Amino acid sequence: MPCVSRAGVANNESAWFMPTKAAASEAAWKALVNLEPGVDFMAYDADLAALAVITYSANMQSFLAAANYGAMRTQLSLVPGTDVQAYDADLLALAAISGVQGDVVYHNGTSWVRLPAGTSGRFLQTQGAGANPLWAAVAGGGDLLASNNLSELTASASTA
Repeated sequence: MPCVSRAGVANNESAWFMPTKAAASEAAWKALVNLEPGVDFMAYDADLAALAVITYSANMQSFLAAANYGAMRTQLSLVPGTDVQAYDADLLALAAISGVQGDVVYHNGTSWVRLPAGTSGRFLQTQGAGANPLWAAVAGGGDLLASNNLSELTASASTA
């Protein structure tokens, strides 16, 4: 049986002892060594046991030992804006917009916003640099074919 040191006892020869069969129960063992699972040592975990048999490469050990995400990025030789997309507030705002077919996304001078699809037959009208676009009705009722009688064009072309 291995020798065990009691927690809080000076590390000298008299502080070491050999557990006996008298300390067979878990409660007796805990009282004897004064150790608490999950506090003084890691309690058994099947996932950790499976990971314990894996031999990690030197690169993986360095990566796992990195102090922060910046150190990990350096180890991977990643350059934001070159190797990976750098943070961009506009991209974040665009990603937050959920639209449906026919919607239009535009910038209102402050942020990106969604203009829902307009009513059928209307057109997207800009109102200049200082205003937001909108869906507008076509002048004259919106019936472009009625304002231009194409049948007259066809008749004059066939008689020529």
